[in-house]
Amino acid sequence: GGERRLKLRNLRVRRVWPRSRLAEICGAMSVDVAKAVLIPHGKSHPFTQRECILKEPAKVGRSLAKTKIQANNFIFDCRVLSRNHALIWFQDNKFYIQDTKSSNGTFVNERRLSPTGEESRPTELKSGDVIQFGVNVEGPTKVTHGCIIAIIKLSVNGQEYVGPSAHSLPEVTIDPNESISELIRMIETAFLREQDIENKLVHMHDVVGKAHTVAKDNMLAVVKEDHLLARMRMLENQIQAYSQVGHQSTPSMVTLTTSLTALTRLQF
Repeated sequence: GGERRLKLRNLRVRRVWPRSRLAEICGAMSVDVAKAVLIPHGKSHPFTQRECILKEPAKVGRSLAKTKIQANNFIFDCRVLSRNHALIWFQDNKFYIQDTKSSNGTFVNERRLSPTGEESRPTELKSGDVIQFGVNVEGPTKVTHGCIIAIIKLSVNGQEYVGPSAHSLPEVTIDPNESISELIRMIETAFLREQDIENKLVHMHDVVGKAHTVAKDNMLAVVKEDHLLARMRMLENQIQAYSQVGHQSTPSMVTLTTSLTALTRLQF
């Protein structure tokens, strides 16, 4: 009776929920726990180690009133970072980073992801990569504001993520047209900067030349004025000497008076 009914009940349970099926269901319901840790590099602007569970894309940026620095986020007290500098996330069993139009750039292993103010493509990360946010900037008071440099450690369910193995790496294809276009854009930018510097140098040369001419003219005017004053003082002394001996109406006295009057008019 009772023992047979218990065996039949267990048999029904095994037929409905066999262990292999239960394991499959539990595995499908499990969610990978992806974690990213930023460890300060020796050349970095000071910051404490950060750990973030990547349930959603983690924002990298500068601290503001509403975005406070915490041990589990990637917000930093660093002036060279933009408010929305970059994103780090986990998707399809891979870790990615993307620059979100920052001013001073995002670098992975010293390679910049995009130009200033442009959003980069998602770049795959692996544990041990060196990430740099921004560049060192010298302020008006000659104080250098440092950037954030970190070694990133990545793990999934407690296992370190070292990236795909060498034999499983997909073939990398490079679009020559895109590379050439980027090179042309860089050359054009460099040419425009050089042309701007050249125009500024020409303008500066003209300003210096004009200042030199004005200074030379002023110096000659001073010399002429000093010479004129000296000549007037000499004539005044001679006239005074003739006046003291009573030769006011002699030709020499008349000539001296006429010369002094002419010099006075020339001065004023």
